[in-house]
Amino acid sequence: MRWQALSLCALLVAVPAPGHAAVAPSGQVGAFQPTVVGLYRPDAHPVWGAFERALAATGRVTLVTPRPAAAGPGPYAAALRAWSRPGVRPLAVVPAVSVGALGTTPPETRREDRQGGGFDATVTMRVTLPLSIRVVVQEADTGRVVEQVARRVTLAHPLSYSYTGRTPGWELRRLANDLAQRVALERSRGAQAVFAEQLGTALEDLAEEAAEALVRCPTFRLVVPIARLDPARDRVYLGLGRNVRLRWDNGFAVMRGERQIGFVKVRELGEAVSGAQPLYVKAPFAVGDRLEEVRQAGIHGGPRVLAGLLPMAPRALQAPALGAGLALEADVAPFIPTSELYVTGAGAALWSPVGVGVMVEGGLARRFFVRQTALKLSGRGAVAVTGAGLLPGGALGLGLERHLHEYVHFSAEVDGLALMVPGGWAVSPLGRVGMTLVF
Repeated sequence: MRWQALSLCALLVAVPAPGHAAVAPSGQVGAFQPTVVGLYRPDAHPVWGAFERALAATGRVTLVTPRPAAAGPGPYAAALRAWSRPGVRPLAVVPAVSVGALGTTPPETRREDRQGGGFDATVTMRVTLPLSIRVVVQEADTGRVVEQVARRVTLAHPLSYSYTGRTPGWELRRLANDLAQRVALERSRGAQAVFAEQLGTALEDLAEEAAEALVRCPTFRLVVPIARLDPARDRVYLGLGRNVRLRWDNGFAVMRGERQIGFVKVRELGEAVSGAQPLYVKAPFAVGDRLEEVRQAGIHGGPRVLAGLLPMAPRALQAPALGAGLALEADVAPFIPTSELYVTGAGAALWSPVGVGVMVEGGLARRFFVRQTALKLSGRGAVAVTGAGLLPGGALGLGLERHLHEYVHFSAEVDGLALMVPGGWAVSPLGRVGMTLVF
């Protein structure tokens, strides 16, 4: 079998977001057309089966196999062109695996001191094997490369010896020499012998990662027409769902021709039909308008400016203070079947006429949208360090946000902040304003 270069180849959680009803599948559903691809297999190794299964499981492609199967990427593309149907321009997916040369890491010593004196130590060297898979996607009729992804991993086989603080020098030299000989012996056995139990599984895992990365490329972006409109529930329906790994809060640009007329986010998730809420509308939507997937990681971040009354000095109750910092949020929709729930974190430097300090926070936030405007409820734990000491506490917040489009919004928020100070609690309002970028 060829391994050396197969080339070319709490309240916030409990309160449901508005409109989270079961998806109503009635009405004509616009058809989603998966991208038609042909997968070239350089040989019969099982790794290509794993790659094909992972690719098919995404629901975003239709796999075809031209007959007869051709030897070599060029003849394969020609066979794929011959297979082509009117209106269907298949893409040739050409993967390649590379198995590198065995290597060795320098000796690494890990030492642990004993109670009462002395130590135990372990010296480890590793035999390594780099693996990589590269996938090229080409237009079958022109040969033009439209996408390519690569994934890499390095396998490691550790060899070691141990000694203590009482081990004599001649024994240490013998152990080190023995380790070097064992490493040399392992390298002489070859990659398939050293990594017999890991190699197949590692290659299959790498192939699956490459398939997942490939369908996240723009060529495989989800595009589907609006199937149905429900103005009474403020919903548009699309013929996509879990069958293509759609998730809560996935966003879609609404296109009419080459013009974007709106933006929607998934609020009702079904197996093959889902409902989305319009967040902004530049022109009334119509059945047949095109929905194009907007790839976002669900990470929000941006600067914040805050002002309020804070305990900034010893024995002082509260003093006017200003602050500036950074806030981050992560959408939990990929992990919890709910919409617009975020894990939050923030940090700010504080200043007042009587002292300076810092404050860090972490908690949950939930948004409720009416078009481009969102009501935001939040709860956070907080720790402030000021002239008054280390002050633990928390805050409940109420805010308004204005979303300019899918990537930028502005916010204003008022918190009830409570911090534990010597002798009691300091409770005060705290205002924040900021701009957020969506990634």
